[in-house]
Amino acid sequence: MVDDNDDHITFGELKDNELINEGSNSPTVKKGNKGKKKTPQKKKTNTPKKSPIRYSESFADYFCDLMVEHSLEVKTLCAKFPDATPSFTTIYKWSSKYPYFETALIKAREHIVSTWLDDLIALEQAECPPLLAKDEMRAYYGDMRLRIDILKFKLAKIASSIPGFAKL
Repeated sequence: MVDDNDDHITFGELKDNELINEGSNSPTVKKGNKGKKKTPQKKKTNTPKKSPIRYSESFADYFCDLMVEHSLEVKTLCAKFPDATPSFTTIYKWSSKYPYFETALIKAREHIVSTWLDDLIALEQAECPPLLAKDEMRAYYGDMRLRIDILKFKLAKIASSIPGFAKL
């Protein structure tokens, strides 16, 4: 209950009032309108809704070509091209639902793995620039080792998901 001077509110009425904390150590209570519920307002955005992408064999070919062209895996590709692709979860659902799409994804991954393998071999056979100072030489070889390790990791992860590929 509220006293006549409206200085404090009992626990029973606290649920109908707003709690305001304006930087002081003790919060103050502001009386609100009883019975009225505040509904959060939705923010209006001017961005148009993305039209749904439906599965077709031509889309499967387009998606796999995009994968091969950019040498990206499914999740990364969907994040990089959100307007041209559905979500990566949709892609995985389609790959289990449509056998054509599953085989197309496997072939795209095989091509990506062979491209990365070619890149790895090119890095291995690359010659060091002739005139580098000692610190520049360390940085050059450190960069090469890092690039080789990243390619080896990507190859191991992707190749293990391709049936018929031997472990590297």
